Amino acid sequence: MSRWKRVLLGSMAMGFVLLLVVMLLVKLYVTPEKIRDLLQTGLQSSLQREVSLGQIDVGLLRGIRLSSLNIADKSGTEQLLTTRNIEITYDLTALLRGNLLFTRILINEPHFRLVRQADGRLNISDLLGEESAVEQPQSATPAPYPLGSQSSDVARAIPLSIKHLVLQGGSLLFIDRKNNPQSPYRYRLDDLHIDVKDFSLDAAFPASLSAQLNDAPVSIDLLFGLNDGLKSLQLKSTQLNLVPFLPYFQEALPGSLGRGLLSTELLIEKQPLGYRIKGQAVVEELDIRLDLDNPLHWEKVRIALDQDLIYRLADNLLDINKLSMDIDGVQLDYRGKVQLAASAEVAGEANVKIADLREITDLLPRELQQQLAAYGIAGKITAQLQLSGAATGVDVIQQARIDACDIQASIGRLRTALNGTFTYTPGRLKGKEIDIGLKGQHLLIDLDARQIFSAVPELKMEIVSDRLDLDELSPQSIAKEPVVVSATGAEYTSAEGTQLKAPPAKVTSPPVVEGASAVISPLKAPVNGRFNLTLKQLLYHGLLLEQVKGLALLKDGRLQIDSLTANTVEGQVVLTAVAELEQSALPIQGTFKADNLNLSRLTDALLPEGQGSISGNLSTQGQFRSLAMAVDPLASLMSQGSFDLRDGEIKGSPLLKGLSNFLTNPELELVGFSRFQGRYELKKGQGKIDALLESRRVSFAPKGEFTLAGKLNMTLATRLAPSVMAKAGIGGKGAQLLTDDKGWTLLPLKIKGSYSQPRFSLDSKGVKKQLKKTVVRELGRQLQKQLGGKGDQPENQQLEELLRGTLNKLFGQ
Repeated sequence: MSRWKRVLLGSMAMGFVLLLVVMLLVKLYVTPEKIRDLLQTGLQSSLQREVSLGQIDVGLLRGIRLSSLNIADKSGTEQLLTTRNIEITYDLTALLRGNLLFTRILINEPHFRLVRQADGRLNISDLLGEESAVEQPQSATPAPYPLGSQSSDVARAIPLSIKHLVLQGGSLLFIDRKNNPQSPYRYRLDDLHIDVKDFSLDAAFPASLSAQLNDAPVSIDLLFGLNDGLKSLQLKSTQLNLVPFLPYFQEALPGSLGRGLLSTELLIEKQPLGYRIKGQAVVEELDIRLDLDNPLHWEKVRIALDQDLIYRLADNLLDINKLSMDIDGVQLDYRGKVQLAASAEVAGEANVKIADLREITDLLPRELQQQLAAYGIAGKITAQLQLSGAATGVDVIQQARIDACDIQASIGRLRTALNGTFTYTPGRLKGKEIDIGLKGQHLLIDLDARQIFSAVPELKMEIVSDRLDLDELSPQSIAKEPVVVSATGAEYTSAEGTQLKAPPAKVTSPPVVEGASAVISPLKAPVNGRFNLTLKQLLYHGLLLEQVKGLALLKDGRLQIDSLTANTVEGQVVLTAVAELEQSALPIQGTFKADNLNLSRLTDALLPEGQGSISGNLSTQGQFRSLAMAVDPLASLMSQGSFDLRDGEIKGSPLLKGLSNFLTNPELELVGFSRFQGRYELKKGQGKIDALLESRRVSFAPKGEFTLAGKLNMTLATRLAPSVMAKAGIGGKGAQLLTDDKGWTLLPLKIKGSYSQPRFSLDSKGVKKQLKKTVVRELGRQLQKQLGGKGDQPENQQLEELLRGTLNKLFGQ
């Protein structure tokens, strides 16, 4: 036989001998009985729980198959784990060295039962390292013995490790007795799949879990050690319904939860001082009703949370590197510390950002939504806050900065805008050069508000503007602007000309009702304040006032204007007033005074276009009362006072045109005067006047009634110089009877009709009275002439008085 054949046969013989040895060793040491003893005693020793195994089938190549595995609860009365069957493959060489190394364990249909007792402990708390291991009683199962020992009472257990452990088709039943021991809450995981690699009794191992929780997919990846407990955990869920878990946060929720779908992606890592929690959580379609002072009901709200924080176990402290929350467009960020206790305390920095106020109305109480709907609020707000102290209440805010960007609001039909920066310290809010936009006009405001959280805060305000046109802000002017309402809402034009769309079907403008009774609701003013006003220019009904300065005090809902002064080119205007802000339509009353005011600048204010002009230097004073927030404030105006106009003229007035036509003297269409003075009274559109106009050619004394609508019913005692009368279309001997001792003709007239279309006529009573005076004067002159100028003698004076009495009786006096 050749040498290579001898070598081959020898190798085959040796291999056959080794195979027989291995088979013999397997038969001797890897028997079902030994496997049962190893597994059962090893698991019981490690888990401190009763373990039972079903039928065990051992094969040299196919490994070990268990028909079932049951692990009892620590109490021994319930099962912690049950399985349908288990397939195990092992490393034979490791087993021969005395180590129990399983290369793969497949557990089919495992069913876990997890229980939280009334005292809060889990039935696996000892395995999680949350409580000290209970001392093993003397009757406990002895520790596993080393391979090859013939006795099962040896002290050392065989080292156990699993290369790959798979659980499939299982379930987990969680029973919670803590909140309700008599009727515990039950939760179930179905389609449970667990994958564990490199399992060891002494070292941490990775594991993954996936399941369906309330028909929502949930997955967990963790690193866990039987000795050290949880090292890391990554949790993912998709639209998990929160309602079944309400018992766990109901006490912290001041209301009721109707719906909420939670999606998470969180990572929890164990660190030397605690746990690091990092990741995102999103709650969608949140339906929650909060029982606050103003009931709050959120519907279909989305809350997104992004966090990176460390929970320090020993201190019960959250060290937050990042905590960001987005609530339907409201972004909240916090960085700092939170001390968890009965009353949580914070110390850190928070940021708030509202990208568009129109998008957050659903976050407000429904009652407040309805109140704010008509204002069409829009704009952007950002705030930075320094927090320290108890987390409840505003006292936690130590300082803050608030930036308002184009905050829009509609007051009636007036659209306003606000821009500026506010600073806050406890109980105090300050703002520098806050810009209030009103139809292209701007007010700059410096404010200092104190005790802002008290019942009646204190406010100081400086208001400055280069130019303010009140005509553009009047209710009549604003009412002329159309408001376009569509199916998607109302569109407004901002103070800067920007087109803004209000929230759908929520923004409505109050109707404008004609008449004095149409008013705007009262203003609530739970604040006391001091206001200083400085305007370079103020335009009102065409009147330009300059260097307007005023001081106003607000207390108990009453606004008192102590002094409001304004200059014109030649004169000055002074106003004092009191307004009751909290009464309907805002009643206002006060006094006014003007000195040396150039009336030519008031023409457009006093007379409509095309109704002539009036000039002169005006001095006037009086008092007034009105409803400032009425749609037509003039309709409720009541005023009385005096005026004195000097060195002016009236030109093109319909009254003068009518008078010139009546007297057929075109020169009367323009009347210059040296003085026009008198008194007036105005009450709710009805007025009275008693005045006198004097010039070198004419003199007018209007007296009677008028209305702001232009109606006239008055007398006009008219005196015409001889030069004027000579050009008049009336005259003759009859006219001579109406002259005075200076040769001026006296014409008592009546004016009816309206300012634009006056009707003139002679006043018969006035003519009769004037004729009497003329006759008495002429007869007296003739009597003096007959007496030869001796009328100063007593007997002649008696005769003259007798004659005058007789003439008075003849004229009905």
